[in-house]
Amino acid sequence: MNYEDFKNRNMNQKVLKIIFGVIGSILILKFFYRLVLTVFQYVFMSEKNLKERYGTNTWVMVTGPSGGIGKQLALKFAKRGFNICLVGNKKCTQVQSDIKKLNNNVQTHWIEADFSNENAYDHIETWAIDNGTQWAILINNVGYRVGGLKYEELSWKEMRKSINVGTIPQSRLIQFMIKHSVKTKNTDHHRAIINITALCQTHTDLFNLNPILSLPYLATYEASNAYGFYHSESVRKELKDRFTKIDYLTITPGAVLTENTKKIMNPPLAVESGKYAENIIKLLGNKNGVSSAYWGHSLISSVVNVVPFISSYMLKKVSKTLATNLSALQKSSKFIVIAPVEAQKLLEKDFKPFGL
Repeated sequence: MNYEDFKNRNMNQKVLKIIFGVIGSILILKFFYRLVLTVFQYVFMSEKNLKERYGTNTWVMVTGPSGGIGKQLALKFAKRGFNICLVGNKKCTQVQSDIKKLNNNVQTHWIEADFSNENAYDHIETWAIDNGTQWAILINNVGYRVGGLKYEELSWKEMRKSINVGTIPQSRLIQFMIKHSVKTKNTDHHRAIINITALCQTHTDLFNLNPILSLPYLATYEASNAYGFYHSESVRKELKDRFTKIDYLTITPGAVLTENTKKIMNPPLAVESGKYAENIIKLLGNKNGVSSAYWGHSLISSVVNVVPFISSYMLKKVSKTLATNLSALQKSSKFIVIAPVEAQKLLEKDFKPFGL
């Protein structure tokens, strides 16, 4: 090797070192940037004065409020002095009673709605027209699970219900919120839209090569959640250019447990629904866009990014267990499964393990 070849080789090595050094520095900076944001959100971020931000004697509408995240959000906002409009099945009457025990000074209103039926929306829009100027916050939470180990054997009736309940309510109610609340000119207060969707994406800047998080055995429900996520973010990006006083959250939960669902399974990095509701409320006015609303769920993306093969195994195991329970529920009118009463709760939107 002559001197020129040796010199060129050294030069190439130096260039490669610089390139890899720059790439490594960028990855380290990204990691610490995410870390700083995470620490701020879950350690230092404080709740805004919500009555000051959204007004007094204003309404919060919650869909799917009979249990889990929806019920807890209804109770938490009622405790803070907001009137609560519950949209869902007959179990909402019990939630109304719970609210009155918690804070008898707030109003409650129940709109009975079967979201698999298109006729459900007429009554909701009538309420929106009558109360739009005082309607401060919309929480889209309702969903309907369907799953099984053999896709071809799933009930089309159940699949269609999962699609309808998982996509149409969010689409229609956001329209009502914009037309009858956000666009009203007689208020100086903010409005807020909170969409409870699912964890659909993860980071790919380390060892993970696939940004999509998807579970087997729950195809229809997974697709409905994906619709909710992308629809929510598309609308948010439109509205931020049109309105200055709107807070908008796309919430992507991992495992959120209630007293009932934690008896069936308790996956890693789970959080109680009451604590999770508090975390969501704390984000209002502090953050817009996508948030897992819990440090453990935020960690899922990091775990997938570092050890994707482990996450795939865990996700498949969790979804297979849930799909087995759902399949048993759909085939038995007596709900004869491992834990009858608790398993029935799986049909409600109070448990979202790893993006379910």
